[in-house]
Amino acid sequence: MSNLAKMKALALNSTGTAMTEVEIAKPKPGDNEVLIKVIYSALDTSLANIAKRDMISSYIHDTKVEPLVAGYHFSGIVAAKGSSVSSFQADDRVFGHLQYEPTQRQGSFCEYIVMGENDIALVPTTHVSMEKAAASTTEALTALQSVRDLGRLRKDQSILIIGAGGGVGSAAVGIAKALGANVTAVCSTKDVKRVQRMGADTIIDRSTQDIKKLNEKYDIVVDAPSRYSFFIQGMKWLKPGGAFINTLPGLEKLVFGWLWPLITSKRLETVLVTSKKTD
Repeated sequence: MSNLAKMKALALNSTGTAMTEVEIAKPKPGDNEVLIKVIYSALDTSLANIAKRDMISSYIHDTKVEPLVAGYHFSGIVAAKGSSVSSFQADDRVFGHLQYEPTQRQGSFCEYIVMGENDIALVPTTHVSMEKAAASTTEALTALQSVRDLGRLRKDQSILIIGAGGGVGSAAVGIAKALGANVTAVCSTKDVKRVQRMGADTIIDRSTQDIKKLNEKYDIVVDAPSRYSFFIQGMKWLKPGGAFINTLPGLEKLVFGWLWPLITSKRLETVLVTSKKTD
C-alpha cells in the first residue's frame, strides 16, 4: 500500500492508559459520503468509556477494532466526495460528530474521516470558529433530541431538567423555553445566575435542596448526568404519560426497558445522539 493511501492517527493502547501515533488506512468515501480532512477534534466524556472498553463503550463503538482510534467531535474541510453528494463542495468547512453506535470503527483523532452527506453541516460563516464548531455538536444535539424527539415536549408542558448547569442541561433549558415549556432547572449554587439568564422559570439549588424529596410532577424529566433511578425517583416525578430521559444506558433500560410500558404509562428513554445535518 502506498503512503498516499495511509494517514496518521492516535490509537489507545490495550489498557486505555495512553495514546500513541499510528499509521492506518486512509478511508475512501462511498457514493453518499464525504471525505473530511480533520482540522480540530474535541474531547468528550465518552473517551473514558472507550479507554476502559466498558459496557457503555460497547453500545457506542466497536472496541474490538485494532488499532482503536477514539474521538467523536470534529470540524474539518471537505477533501473529496462521493458521486451522489450534491450539498457539499471541495474545501467546504464542515462539522459534526461520528455516530455513537456499536458498529462505529472510526475515530476523529486522525487526519481523515468519512461521514454521510446528511450527517454533517456547514460551519456558520460568521462568529463560529473551527475550534468552537468541533466542540459544539454533541451536547446541543443531545439536548434537542432528548427534549423534542424523545420527550415530545409541547407548548405549556412542564419539564424538570437535572444538571442544568452542564453542557447538555443548559442547552436543554434554552430549547425547552424556545418550545414554550415551563422549565424547572436543577443546578449547583455557582450556576444559579447563569441558568436564570437562560430563562428557567424555577431553579432548584441542589447544594441546599435534596431533589429526591421533590413532590412536584412534570410531563418530562431530563436527567442529563444520569444520576437518578427511573423506578425510585422518576416514576414519582412524572405525570401519567410522562417521559424520563437519561443519557447513559443503565440496567433499568437495558434489562427492564421492555417491562415499563406494560406496567405503567410512564416512559424511560435513553438518548443516543445522532449527528444530523437538519438539526
